[in-house]
Amino acid sequence: MVTRKRSRDSSEKENWDAIFKNMVQIIRKKDDQLESLFKRWKILEDGIKKQQETWVSDVHNYKLQLSLMEKENETLEMMRLFEIAKFNLLLGLKERDCFNSKDKLEHLQKDLDDFKAWFDIFTMDTNEGNSDSGDEDCKSLEDKIRKQKLEFEKLAFGKSSEFTTLLQENGFAWSQFKGIESGFTDKLLRKDKEIEQLQSSNHEKDKIISRLKAEMEDNASNKDKEIARHLDEVKPLRRSPRLNRC
Repeated sequence: MVTRKRSRDSSEKENWDAIFKNMVQIIRKKDDQLESLFKRWKILEDGIKKQQETWVSDVHNYKLQLSLMEKENETLEMMRLFEIAKFNLLLGLKERDCFNSKDKLEHLQKDLDDFKAWFDIFTMDTNEGNSDSGDEDCKSLEDKIRKQKLEFEKLAFGKSSEFTTLLQENGFAWSQFKGIESGFTDKLLRKDKEIEQLQSSNHEKDKIISRLKAEMEDNASNKDKEIARHLDEVKPLRRSPRLNRC
C-alpha cells in the first residue's frame, strides 16, 4: 500500500515537473517573442521617425526655396514695371521729337512750295520783261534764287531724313522694349511654374507625412495590443501555484 502511494506520488511529481518545465519553456518563449516584438517595433518606429524627420526637413527647405522664389518674382515684376515706365518716358520724348520734326517739315515744305511758285512766276515775268541780250542783274538774281531753292531742297531733304530716322529709332526702341517685356514675361512664367511644382511637391510631402504619422500611431496601437495580448497569455502561467512554490 505504501509502495503504491509512493509510486503514485512519484508519478505525480514527475507530471508536475514536466508541466513546470513546459510552463517555463512557454514563458521563456513568450518572453522571447515579446523581446523580439519590442525590437521589431523599435526598429520600425525609429525608421518611421527618421523618414518623418527627413520629410519635414525637405518641406522646410522647399518652403524656404518658395519664399526666395516669390521674392525673386517680386523683384522681376518691379524690374519689368520699371523698364515699362522708362520705355514709356523715352517713347514719349521720341514721339515729341517726331511731332516737332514733322511740324517743321510740313512748314518747310509749305515754304518751299510757296517759294517754288513765286520763283516760277518771277522767272516767267523776267523772261517776258527782258530783251534777248539779257540783264546781268537779273541773271545774278536768278542765280541767287536758284541757290536759295537748292538750299531749301537740301534742308527739306535733311529734315525728311531726320524724321525718317526718328521713326526708325522709335520702331527699334519699340522692338527692344517688346523683347525685354517678353523676356521678363517668360521669366515670370517659368518662376510661376517652378513655384506651382514646388507647392505641389510640398502638398504631396504633407500628405506623406500625415500618412506616416497615422501609420506610426496605428503601429503603436497595434504594438500595445499585441504586448497586452502576450502579457495576458503569460499572466495565468506566472500565477500557477506550482511555479510560485518553485
